[in-house]
This record gives sequence, structure tokens and C-alpha cells, in this order.
Amino acid sequence: MTRFSIALLLAAVAAPLGTPALAQIQASAIARNASLWDANGKRVGKISRVHEDGSISLVVGEKLVRVPAATLTNANGKVSTSLTYKDLKRS
Repeated sequence: MTRFSIALLLAAVAAPLGTPALAQIQASAIARNASLWDANGKRVGKISRVHEDGSISLVVGEKLVRVPAATLTNANGKVSTSLTYKDLKRS
């Protein structure tokens, strides 16, 4: 095998290993008790828990709701979701 082939093989094996670390970085960037804002700019509530995969949990209405990390953004400490309050209440 050439050096290039070995390097390519090692890169392919190591690539999936970086994903959990990225989720942990995103999760650590969101603080517990921070406010969550919906897609319309409405304050939804305070974040109860930040999960290792970057998702969060909070109480919406009378239910504990888990919000997927893929819907979250954190701009200058303001945590927002691409979901609306109605979407969150329905879940």
C-alpha cells in the first residue's frame, strides 16, 4: 500500500469518531436555565436540561419537551429553535 492509501484509510476510520465531540461542543455552548426562543421570536421557556447529543429539554405548557439539536442555534447567548411554539406544544 502506498502512503496515500494508508492515510486515506486512516481518515475514513477516524472520521466517525469526531461526531460525538462536535455534539458535546454544541451542547456545552448552551446553558441550562437559558431562555429558548421560537421561530417567531416568542420566548418559550427556560432550558431544563442540555443532553450530550446537543438536544435540550424544557417544559412547554404542562409537558416536558425535547427539542432536537438540529433545530437549535445559539447566537451571542440567545438560544433559538426553528420550530414554533405551536410545534413544540404539539410534540
